Amino acid sequence: MLHRSRPAPLLAMLLAIFCAVIASSTASAADESPKTIRLLTIGNSFADNAAHYMSDVAAAAGYKLVLYRANIGGCSMERHWKHVQAHEANPADPAGVPFTNPQTGKKEFGLKEALQSAPWDYVTIQQYSALSDKIDTYRPYASELCDYIKKYAPTAEVLVYETWAYRSDDPKFKSGNSAEDMYRIISTNYRTIASELHLRVIPVGDAFHLASITPGYQFTPDALFDFKAAVPPALPDQTHSLNVGWTWRKDPKTNGEKLQFDGHHANQAGEYLASLVFVERLTGVSSIGNTFVPAGLPAEDATLLQQFAHKAVQGILAEQK
Repeated sequence: MLHRSRPAPLLAMLLAIFCAVIASSTASAADESPKTIRLLTIGNSFADNAAHYMSDVAAAAGYKLVLYRANIGGCSMERHWKHVQAHEANPADPAGVPFTNPQTGKKEFGLKEALQSAPWDYVTIQQYSALSDKIDTYRPYASELCDYIKKYAPTAEVLVYETWAYRSDDPKFKSGNSAEDMYRIISTNYRTIASELHLRVIPVGDAFHLASITPGYQFTPDALFDFKAAVPPALPDQTHSLNVGWTWRKDPKTNGEKLQFDGHHANQAGEYLASLVFVERLTGVSSIGNTFVPAGLPAEDATLLQQFAHKAVQGILAEQK
């Protein structure tokens, strides 16, 4: 009769050590895997600006970002609420389903479906920038949206996304107000609404303002550029601008190129700054030292933008203790 030999004591000990090492390595790998944060934005193109580099900034901070953009260009809180009302009245009404279903790529989602599509950690609301200086335009829509979010995404935290003032040379300010005036008004409005609804603020507008008042980083319009004699690709000096500003674009009427101005939307630096503020506010990980820097953005600018983001978040933390 044949008998199978038993492992020698030394071999058994080595096998046990090997298994322990494998188990330890597996646990360590699990510990090092990125944490996941789930964010849904209810906004417009300014939310798209903020989202541009958000996944990369989050990854560098040790987080995986799951993001859904319930954003419509130029959309106010009131318009978002009207889409909700249309969907509640008739789920088949196209006016109530303005968002894309990621599975089909078609506009089949109302805000209800967007809210129910994932276990969101955070949902943000914001006002359309052209109305952000008018506090009455936030009411009652911010409150209505907040209640709707809590109904269909009860575990999510709702936050107020504070947007930025337009660039200092924007035509809006020809009437006498300034970018500083706009910042002060919208900053107050966002804080007022956040206080009324007991919500935290994501202070992107504060970070933009810090950049605009910091000596050595302040944007100054180019007073020497001759716009009338300009030919492509010549542009005025726009150093340290956080907005798109002047660009050459195709003119459909002449089939040539025409200088166009956008003092509203964020450029690469502005999008990076907004993403930094969002990620630090949501994760608590300091923007300073974040290893992701967009291609083409000077390293020294990235360092300053990280400092502006961190200072803005620390400022709102002190306010909203």
